[in-house]
Amino acid sequence: MSFTWDEQSVNASLKAVKDQGIEWAIDRFILAEGMISASGWCGSIHSQVISELNILLAFANGEEERVLLEMGKSRPDVLALYPALGRYSGFFVHRVIKHRDRLVSVSLFMTLEDGLCLRVPIPYHAEVQHKEKAISKRVLLRHYAARFFFYFARGNWGLIGNRLLQHVPTLLMTTAVRTKVLAEILANLPDDMVLIVDHALGGGANYYRERRIDILLVQGRTVLLWQFSPVTLSFQLQVFRPEGESELFLVKRETWAEITDCGQITEVIFNNCVSYPDPEQMPDMFRAFLRHKRVHFTFLVHDFFSVCPSHFLLDYRRKYCGIPDIEICRTCLPRIEDGLVSMYRSRDIDLWRARWGKVLERADEVVCFSDNTRSLLLRAYPRLSNRVITVQPHSVAYLNGSYRYPVAREPFKVAVVGDINFHKGSEVFVTLVEAARHQGIAIKFLVVGTLHTNNKPDGIEETGPYQRDELGDILTRHQVHMGLMLSIWPETFSYVTHELIKFRVPLFSFAMGAQGDAVGAYELGCIHPLVEGMELLSILLEFKERLDILLLRKNTCRQ
Repeated sequence: MSFTWDEQSVNASLKAVKDQGIEWAIDRFILAEGMISASGWCGSIHSQVISELNILLAFANGEEERVLLEMGKSRPDVLALYPALGRYSGFFVHRVIKHRDRLVSVSLFMTLEDGLCLRVPIPYHAEVQHKEKAISKRVLLRHYAARFFFYFARGNWGLIGNRLLQHVPTLLMTTAVRTKVLAEILANLPDDMVLIVDHALGGGANYYRERRIDILLVQGRTVLLWQFSPVTLSFQLQVFRPEGESELFLVKRETWAEITDCGQITEVIFNNCVSYPDPEQMPDMFRAFLRHKRVHFTFLVHDFFSVCPSHFLLDYRRKYCGIPDIEICRTCLPRIEDGLVSMYRSRDIDLWRARWGKVLERADEVVCFSDNTRSLLLRAYPRLSNRVITVQPHSVAYLNGSYRYPVAREPFKVAVVGDINFHKGSEVFVTLVEAARHQGIAIKFLVVGTLHTNNKPDGIEETGPYQRDELGDILTRHQVHMGLMLSIWPETFSYVTHELIKFRVPLFSFAMGAQGDAVGAYELGCIHPLVEGMELLSILLEFKERLDILLLRKNTCRQ
């Protein structure tokens, strides 16, 4: 039989966790449509190392399923309340689960470095757990109210307002609508509308979309934004009007049919759909629009989701694959454990390429943001070589500020910029810091932004979130000699890379993707194939010597 909680086991479990000095909380737990979305934090004030975290689901049929949590997320709010936990106590998960039977208990399962395993109960709502359609606002508000009392009972006063209620304002502004009501709303909207399909994960793709919407609104056009929210596990449709008004609707996937029948939509822009449930359905949803000749369809290549569900092209070893022969892909894709890849249940790369290939072939315009992306797309879809694929690099003309190279050569200081997670090179950065410490080399390390890692070394400065126009001043104030672009995948365009180049910051990058091409053509740039640790350290030290000679010579000439 599966494990269920009773009062005695709950009390014993909580005592065992407390004895280990472990503090924890769940900010969000939603299970719907065979998907789980959860986030929270966990750590030990006694310096116990938690080597692995899982959510353990127990089902009525006696089976259990472990869902691995991604740890090492930055939580400055938790740090302020529990300094002993450090900054990186956060975790999250967004993935498909295998079992669909009735759920009887949910636990947070902790594995400590010494092998000790602990589990504590996670409260949840039955209405949330089995919902096979869009979750209503009422259910979501009840869900977050339960989280409020969960924090209240545990005495986590400092986190109630900061984290728990961050999504409630959005929920209150969202209106759940049925298909017939949505059809009436769409019928009353103006002609010449634009529909944009995008994810809600943040990053460069969302930044581009926001700017694109602003431009369309200035042109006097009404914009519809279709998204899937990992926070609520539901689809949303937002209406933006030129007058500045906007409405947000909670909708079902089935309402897409009403949107395709909306005669006022004359342009469809695909921006992204990473994190969508059953993503193999998206090509057919787009092809419903492509049957209407009145609609102009633009396909934007912000990542490689159309090539592989592993949209950063990281294989089952979490290494860049380079888009190999499809025979290799057939064995690799089923072995990838990434949560976002799990959304594609069949793991059939041939079916994936066939469906997305038809959309790419029939799109009125395919837009890449670098030549490198175009060449990789053609490697996966050689049939696209007979049509025009537009290359439109983004602009960083918006950027203000300036940077000055430090006059003093020592101490040598390097910086990574942005939200640095695994695919952005967080683990490579850690191996670099550890190599410098091991060799006793006095290098200072700065993160302009946030570093997400389970094993952050001591002595790294971190600014937290920053404004783009402040970047040059931050690098100057911290006397940074060199920027590091450590992404381990071929970025389609890197805003950070081009911002650093515009500021004339000396810059290192791995020789891959749009970032490698940009840095390789930059006078103060250095590129090299992917390496880590000591090898990377040696390359950066040599680069620094060349910079000192080059920049000293330039300063002498100016004098």
